[in-house]
Amino acid sequence: MDRRHYEDFEEGSSFALGSRTLTEEDIIAFAREFDPQAFHVDPDAAAQTHFGELFASGWHTAAVCMRQLVDALLSETAVVAGVGVDELRWRRPVYAGDELTVTATIGNKEPWDERTGLVPIEVEATTQDGERAIHFVDLALIERRDHRGE
Repeated sequence: MDRRHYEDFEEGSSFALGSRTLTEEDIIAFAREFDPQAFHVDPDAAAQTHFGELFASGWHTAAVCMRQLVDALLSETAVVAGVGVDELRWRRPVYAGDELTVTATIGNKEPWDERTGLVPIEVEATTQDGERAIHFVDLALIERRDHRGE
């Protein structure tokens, strides 16, 4: 299959990106490396917090979503670069055992230059209970089909 290009993305179209369940081991390993706050790495300390139990770093949740986005959509797309992230919001904590189901919706795309276009991809993950866990807009710079050097 030919790679997706800027012209192939329709505003408002949606993509199911799959699901992933986070384990306590996943949460602790990520947090030890990248966000070593006690409520992410120590179940006893986390039990004393407002949330009452260990929960994933928001950056971990975002990274899981990004992996799903790449595997299910961007790996088959002529991506030039990411140029930013807008509207990043962690809606609820993600606990061990939560299954995140990730979806993407194409926003209002716009030309960037003669070779590329900007495609905002609204990413959202919900838990097994249908609760929104995270939302962000990935700003992807994608090659135009007519200017791919062929």
